[in-house]
Amino acid sequence: MFDVTDTLWVTIKGKSMFPALADNSVARITHCNAAHLHCGDIVVFIHDGQLIAHRLFRKLYRNGSLVFKVKGDTVFTFDPAVAQDNLLAKVTAVKYSGITIGLDNWCMRGLGLACAWIMPFIARLKCRFTNGQYGIPDKT
Repeated sequence: MFDVTDTLWVTIKGKSMFPALADNSVARITHCNAAHLHCGDIVVFIHDGQLIAHRLFRKLYRNGSLVFKVKGDTVFTFDPAVAQDNLLAKVTAVKYSGITIGLDNWCMRGLGLACAWIMPFIARLKCRFTNGQYGIPDKT
């Protein structure tokens, strides 16, 4: 894992967080404390041995433990609840064409949440009108 003070730039793989995180985009991930997470943040967690970056919708308690309700922006369904122990970091910035865009603010969280509700419908339409050529975005 990484240390509390670590910040890393990583290459994103997958389509589930488009347009916030496009396939092969470069994102800055920063270690975080659950108390500092807000709805709309993009969190990085471990699921089935893989690192996943999805948008946080809700923090809640189940059986006395803090869990997170998350989903990819282009998919309709929520992921299984993410346990606090599986949470590693949050995405705080992304680079597009050499420009760094900060994601750790209320404006970007709000835009992200709006995209997360709209993008699944756009992805379905794109698939329908391209005869499935591009397929339904994966859940990674």
